[in-house]
Amino acid sequence: MYLSKRSILAAVICNIRVAVFSLLFLCLIPSWASIAHAKAQQILVLHSYPPGHLLTDNTVEGMRSILSEKSDHIQCQVEYLDTQAYHPEEYNSLTKNSLAEYKLKGRSFDLVLLSGNDALDFALEYRNNLFPNIPIIFSGIDKKPASILSWPYGITGITNNPAYRETLDLALRLHPQTEEIIVIGGTKDLADRVSRDKILALSADFDSTRFTYWDDLSIDDVTKRLHQLDANRLLFLNGTVTDGSGQPLLFDTSIKRIRSACRAPVYGIWDSYLGKGIVGGKLMSASRQGRLAAEMALRVLSGEALQKIPVVVDDGDGYMFDDNELQRLGISSERLPEDSLIINQPSAFYTLTKSQMWILLGIMTFSMIDLLFVLFKYRKTEKGLKESMAQTKLLLNSAAEGIYGLDLEGNCTFCNPACLRLLGFEKESELLNINLHQLIHHTRADGTPYPSEDCVICHAYQRDSEIHLEDEVFWRKDGNSIPVEYWSYPLRRGNQTIGAVVSFLDITDRKLVEKKLMAANQELDAFVYTVSHDLRTPISAVVGYTDLIKETYANELSEEVLELLNIIEQQGEKMSLLTEDLLALARAGNIKSPAMPVDTNDALKYVLTELDHKIVSAGANVVVGDLPDILVPESLLIQIFENLIGNALRYACENGGSIEVGGERTGNIVRFYIRDHGQGIPKEEQSKI
Repeated sequence: MYLSKRSILAAVICNIRVAVFSLLFLCLIPSWASIAHAKAQQILVLHSYPPGHLLTDNTVEGMRSILSEKSDHIQCQVEYLDTQAYHPEEYNSLTKNSLAEYKLKGRSFDLVLLSGNDALDFALEYRNNLFPNIPIIFSGIDKKPASILSWPYGITGITNNPAYRETLDLALRLHPQTEEIIVIGGTKDLADRVSRDKILALSADFDSTRFTYWDDLSIDDVTKRLHQLDANRLLFLNGTVTDGSGQPLLFDTSIKRIRSACRAPVYGIWDSYLGKGIVGGKLMSASRQGRLAAEMALRVLSGEALQKIPVVVDDGDGYMFDDNELQRLGISSERLPEDSLIINQPSAFYTLTKSQMWILLGIMTFSMIDLLFVLFKYRKTEKGLKESMAQTKLLLNSAAEGIYGLDLEGNCTFCNPACLRLLGFEKESELLNINLHQLIHHTRADGTPYPSEDCVICHAYQRDSEIHLEDEVFWRKDGNSIPVEYWSYPLRRGNQTIGAVVSFLDITDRKLVEKKLMAANQELDAFVYTVSHDLRTPISAVVGYTDLIKETYANELSEEVLELLNIIEQQGEKMSLLTEDLLALARAGNIKSPAMPVDTNDALKYVLTELDHKIVSAGANVVVGDLPDILVPESLLIQIFENLIGNALRYACENGGSIEVGGERTGNIVRFYIRDHGQGIPKEEQSKI
């Protein structure tokens, strides 16, 4: 297509505009992203202990459960101080300085969310430089409530006040034979030191029980002592246990090692230990503290003043126990405080609440009604199925054809009475679960073996195809064969073929009739050949002598005689053609079609010319329509038209009248008609047709 310079220039300018706008759009995307990002409120989440620590993981889970509801409006930067590990002081100092200098310096936060003592100490130490006037909310702090009053303005959260007294009182009631309480913990971590001091202060109130402190021991030393432990001892897991190199073990690892080393009851103060080896007690929940701290954060971010949110003192989330430990130690749940939570307890019917009971009864009632409805539908369906099966059996029993079913192994699955009768059997049991190819189809009609892999009946289910044959035999029980015509159809269940259904007929009588018909056709062919051969000689003589007379006496004969000789010669030639057609029919059994279609209109004109004197004598009027061509020998077509039109002239047009000749093609079928308006052929002559 030809383009002018102006159109080319316009296209170039258009492309440049698109490129410029695209570039501007891409350049603006960071700005828009920054605007959208700035709309989100920024929270620094700082944990004292590393990920994998039970208290840290549970705290994170609690915080995430609350903050995830506002994830579209809040973005959190999460950092871990990893102060549980025992590092030199200069290392911890370097870690804190690196965090402050390289990760947090220059960052702007809307709120700081903390867990653990070390994270709070870090926030207070760097408050002026990193977090001026930024709300700080903590959890899991072991500071005394009175000391919180001296903290800078803008700090609140949840502080720990473990229920040591309640838990120890309960442990001694459940184990009254206890002579010694062994407190396993450490002195290097602030939380461990605070806990140890609180237990030490309480021990004076338990004058009948001795308290022993295993501080700062490795797990190997602890387990060695536990193996030598006397009876009537009780363990209280209070803090950190180290590995062989002096580094603290994860809580879940230490409690499992301790629990497996002795059979003494073990107690603690955090629900993180529950289900891992401790019996229970009045436990604090790190997950609950995480949720409370996150809820406080959302209140502050929503505009509530921080000073209106008081510090929460967590003295435990209620009494909680592990049923596995209760069962091991033989402690009945009736001895536990009221409303105690018991985990790992097998579900029992009597533990359902009243509301749960009503819900269950409603579900059961609905289920019973639904079951009755299903049973009703099943009965109705079963009745319909029985009726359908009875009707199917009636059809099978009434069928004249033999019918049987096959599975994928070729074994019989059912058969009808006609099948038994035609094959000479009396009972279904003689065929059911039997390989029918080996029983009735093992040999061909010529006596040669018929392998099952060649059996076309089996192809119905092997190849999922329909089979119809009428040139094979089945073998009866008495050893005789019968010629059969059979149909084999694949039997499907859904999209899967599961076998085949075979129906067959005994065609012995049909074969006898076909044999007789073949013999009669052979005799007829011989007769037609003889007759046509015997007619050829005299016809040839008639035509030859007629032609000789015309040549010899042409000058002596009148025109009328010559015309009659021409008619004799034409009729003789026509008779000769018919004789040749009879011979061809006798030789081949059918008439060979010509290579090209015959012009039916020319053939009809020839016939009308031949019958002209009869038409004139009868005073008839022949009306001819357009005739379709046809692949039929012209001689036979002329003979048919001559006979039919001749009959019409003879019986329908004695006193004049009209004869209509026409034809039409419908697909591959051509229909011709010769229609007259006479009274038809007399009854006494109809038998001669």
